[in-house]
Amino acid sequence: MEKKLHIKFKKVIFLVMALFLSSHMLIAQTGVVKGIVTDSQGDLPGATIKVEGTSKGVITDSKGSFTLENVPVGKQTITASFIGYKSISKAVTIIEGKTIELTFTLEEDIYTLQDVTVTASKRSERIQDVSQSISAIDGKHLDALGITDANDYIKNLPGITTVQIEPTKVDIIIRGVSPIAGNASTVGYYVGETPISAGWQTPSVSSYDVERIEVLRGPQGTLYGEGSMGGTIKIIPNKANVNDFSAKFSPQFSVTEGLNQQYNGMINVPLIKNRLAVRATGYYQDDAGYFNNVGLDSTKATYANTFKKAGGRAELLFIATDKLFFKASAIYNKGDAGGRFIANDNYEQNSNIPEEMIDEYEIYSLTGDYNFSFAELTVTGSYFKQSWDNIQQIPPETAASVNGLFGMFGIPARDAIWQDISSKNSSFSTEARLVSTTPGPLKWTAGAYYNEFKSDFAYAGEAEPAMTQEQIDMVAGIILGTPPGAITGSLYQNNIQNPEQIAVFGEVNYDITSKLNILAGLRVFKETNNYTSYTDGIFNVLTTGKMPETLTGESDESVVNPKFTLTFKPIENVLTYATASKGFRRGGLNVDISVYPDVTDPYFKSESFWNYELGLKTSLLDGRLIANAAFYYNDWTDMQVVTRNIVGLQLIENVGKAHTTGADFEINWMPLKGLILSLNGNYTIAQTDVDIQTPVNTSVDEEFITIPKGTDLPLIPKITLNMSAQYKIAFSKDASLTPRVDYNYTGESKSAVPNMIDGEKLPAYNKIDLRVTYDYKKYAAYLFVNNLTDERIISNYFGNDPVLGKVYYMGRPRTIGIGFNLLF
Repeated sequence: MEKKLHIKFKKVIFLVMALFLSSHMLIAQTGVVKGIVTDSQGDLPGATIKVEGTSKGVITDSKGSFTLENVPVGKQTITASFIGYKSISKAVTIIEGKTIELTFTLEEDIYTLQDVTVTASKRSERIQDVSQSISAIDGKHLDALGITDANDYIKNLPGITTVQIEPTKVDIIIRGVSPIAGNASTVGYYVGETPISAGWQTPSVSSYDVERIEVLRGPQGTLYGEGSMGGTIKIIPNKANVNDFSAKFSPQFSVTEGLNQQYNGMINVPLIKNRLAVRATGYYQDDAGYFNNVGLDSTKATYANTFKKAGGRAELLFIATDKLFFKASAIYNKGDAGGRFIANDNYEQNSNIPEEMIDEYEIYSLTGDYNFSFAELTVTGSYFKQSWDNIQQIPPETAASVNGLFGMFGIPARDAIWQDISSKNSSFSTEARLVSTTPGPLKWTAGAYYNEFKSDFAYAGEAEPAMTQEQIDMVAGIILGTPPGAITGSLYQNNIQNPEQIAVFGEVNYDITSKLNILAGLRVFKETNNYTSYTDGIFNVLTTGKMPETLTGESDESVVNPKFTLTFKPIENVLTYATASKGFRRGGLNVDISVYPDVTDPYFKSESFWNYELGLKTSLLDGRLIANAAFYYNDWTDMQVVTRNIVGLQLIENVGKAHTTGADFEINWMPLKGLILSLNGNYTIAQTDVDIQTPVNTSVDEEFITIPKGTDLPLIPKITLNMSAQYKIAFSKDASLTPRVDYNYTGESKSAVPNMIDGEKLPAYNKIDLRVTYDYKKYAAYLFVNNLTDERIISNYFGNDPVLGKVYYMGRPRTIGIGFNLLF
């Protein structure tokens, strides 16, 4: 027996050696082709490199580089291609064991449509190859549209609804996932590698000189974590170019009611050829406004909602070796608004004081990338800091009741009562991830993430003229019997929270066959949150009966977010997929619980969201027709809703379940040379799945009504539709004229206040934009008219003014302008 085993063992060794030698001989009959693909703007990630006549091919990485290994010896033809560009083929002779280096520079082809490379899955892929519902646009097309604020692109995408709260903040709703309540975002917002979602309102971000914008619809809980329950938005700035100097200047002038001005500029300077470069952008904006404040003397302000913004971005890129590079960046932005963006439908507002708002943020990040032979390692650390301050007048009816009370004590009536709302947010985050790069059926991503967020929100109220401490002590002593100094100031509240999160995540992507792929992902994280709240002030005590107090608390939660996707490619350029994915949004603390005697638990829980989606992506007619569609059903659990609200002291509760279901689609077609027709739209039904109890009015001992199952969720139009047509007329190789028309239809919805059952109806609207661009070499000039028909655009209901009636968040009326893009 031992002899037989010995003989068999020798045979196994011989077989292994034979296989090794034969494989070595086979490998020896091949060579390597490596190189880079560029276009007129620089590196071109996502381009396809193929060896003609074989199945061998690769995609260029984020730096436009590629490596083709095991290319058979002899004469071969290597082709570089990218949708929207003319393909280039080069004949080479492969020598055994040798490496050949190639460079491809692709030119734009106006016979085909744009196909953007995205990094939604943390790796560079053609958007049509990603099994997700994604919209994306690159910087070149943003320039062509004159878009310098990312929200101007995002708001016209299928399934997206935006409510412009202020010029520096916007409410983004994806597929009906509206932040009805709570203190965390439902949409993840990234600038580069930095998450900047601060609460449920997203800061306005400049999109000048960016590589692309990506909008991922549906929960992104696996790779992007908490806060991406509805989807994720990524703004990827242009990288510094270590090879060539470049500069760009883009002024724009327009008229709404007064003159609006914008100035944007960029400069890129190589400091050490092929190694070190710096790229910087700067911008300044001055809008004249278009709301007339009837409550102010006309000599104090021409228009209430004037707006100024200034800032910039700087990036330093250092290429240490061909495998290691570092990137450091800094962003600064400051916005100053002359008043709130609320008015009646005649663009009038009523305030006795200028309601100025200042918003300022800074972003710092440092990223290192290293290319191993099997994977790319990315380590990044970032810091986001934001502060804003807003002076607001308290509604006149509230001021009237306070003045009536003061009159009983012989205190003169106040001209106005206002509050100064301020917020300071900061976020530190770091992530380390490995993304596989080896060819083959298996692809994987693994990483770890840490984030610490701090929020300090306060509002201080005061009267005009201000209350004296003696007056406060007299009122409090007579009504409440408190000693002098027990209540200080008119109104003050300070809420502080400090969530901290640590997570690990991963995705595995496997080609079962050439047509069938399966993906599984998982993110596991733990989050703790510390809360502190302090309240004081005579107005607060008199209206709520709540004495000054400090409230503290702590919560912690462990969460698992899975994702599963099955992808089937029946034929080339047709992709179908089925996805189930989970999202999550953290809970919080009700700081004003003492106002509601029947409520004993101050915490509201986190909410979760399961997305079930079927998608289809097609690229037909040699790239001249791209049509994508997705059908989805979203199951919302432990939805956070404001169930009570007494003079701004909210109670947030988890009320059960809701769902959103619908479809979105995108079609881009080039029927003729230079003519591009685009159509996208969305249909969404968003409703409650349980009965919800909510108060009738704002008294403590109030009656409750029932919001029945099947009630529509607020701020979600059932239908949105966007169409555009542009025709590029080429006069010569260097000169062209491109007229363009955009049409947007947003269906009716209802407001978020006073509650879901009887919210104010928000009418449907149509919006038409026109644009004509003349390009000559590196220069462009354009004329535009936005909101051609001067449509009254109402995005949300604010309240009722005793002088003006209903007041809304209003969109911009007709605006006419001219602009230039100058590239040096």
